[in-house]
Amino acid sequence: MVVLGDTVLVEVEIARGGREKRHPDGSIDYVSPVPAPFAYGSVVGAWGGDGDPLDAVIVGCSPSPGAQLSLHLVGHVRALDRGLEDDKWVASPERVARWYQRAGVRLFFAVYPWARGWIDARKGRPGRFEVLGVRWR
Repeated sequence: MVVLGDTVLVEVEIARGGREKRHPDGSIDYVSPVPAPFAYGSVVGAWGGDGDPLDAVIVGCSPSPGAQLSLHLVGHVRALDRGLEDDKWVASPERVARWYQRAGVRLFFAVYPWARGWIDARKGRPGRFEVLGVRWR
C-alpha cells in the first residue's frame, strides 16, 4: 500500500505528448484522440483495485517510455472505472506539487471522464469512469 509522501519507483509507459495506452502485456488498450498532457506510468510492484499496476501521473519532468524514476507521491486522485477502484497517484521529483501542476491535474481529471466515456462507448465497453476526489500532500 502506498500513501501520500512516499517515495516510489515509477516506470514510465507514456511520454508527455504520447497517445497510446498499453496493457501490461504490451497490447494496445486505446489510442487517445489528444496527446497526453503528462507523462504516465505505474508504481513498480504496486497494484490497483482493478488488478492492473497502480497508475501514476508524472508532473515536474518529461521522462521517456521505459524509464524508471524514484519519485514522490504528491497527489492522489480517487476514481472508479466501471465500478472498480482505479486510483491515480500524482508523482513528482519534488516533494510537493506546484499550484499550476495541481490546477493542470484537476482540469485534466475534469475532462478525462468524458473522453474516457467516448473511448469506451466506441469499444462497446459498458460502465463509466468517475472521479471521486483529489487530495494533495
